[in-house]
Amino acid sequence: MSGILTVCDANVCRSVAAEFLLAEEFSQHASLAGVRVSSRGAQALQAHSACRLVAEMREDEIWLARSRRHQSLQLGAEEIEDADLILTATTSSRAAVVSLVPGARRRVFTLREALWLAPGFAPRPGAVGDDLVRDFAAHLDAQRGLQQVPVKRARPWRRTAHPFDIADGHGAGRRAHAATLQQVQKTVAELVRAMATDPTLPFLSTRRAPVQ
Repeated sequence: MSGILTVCDANVCRSVAAEFLLAEEFSQHASLAGVRVSSRGAQALQAHSACRLVAEMREDEIWLARSRRHQSLQLGAEEIEDADLILTATTSSRAAVVSLVPGARRRVFTLREALWLAPGFAPRPGAVGDDLVRDFAAHLDAQRGLQQVPVKRARPWRRTAHPFDIADGHGAGRRAHAATLQQVQKTVAELVRAMATDPTLPFLSTRRAPVQ
């Protein structure tokens, strides 16, 4: 096994943004440089492009080239079995992963769940790359059940989202769509900060513009 797999529903927005952002962040850390990141959709239609807001998150050529190359792909057992760590947008996507490969349960978390479980991570001395990712996944799994899941206060007139979900912003207007990608961006940045064993290399740091 090797690398990280990100999963949402259609593989055109949240999982794609997470894939690109993780790759971007990893390139700035010697301890994570070279870790492979890919994405899939639990209900994806084949060969759809990344959504426009994902493409517009950055103006550098590397990001734009990734956006142009992206074609949505359906989640399958092979990709799940090949990944050291699987990060999903929602608990329903997490369930779809486990439904396909029950043995992946200990390696799959939503993005926000992983961030919630991350504090206290201490990898083995010298662990880098895929070994570091495996140590991180093992830490997240070990923390499950040790902490009470945060609960959002229910509102009688509104359906309460699961606290570990990053909801799909498509169809809810540009503002909600942009807010979804901002959540992905913030979560990924904090997650990599918790995972990396070295500081960001200053000569590789890039200016990160917020999603508008």
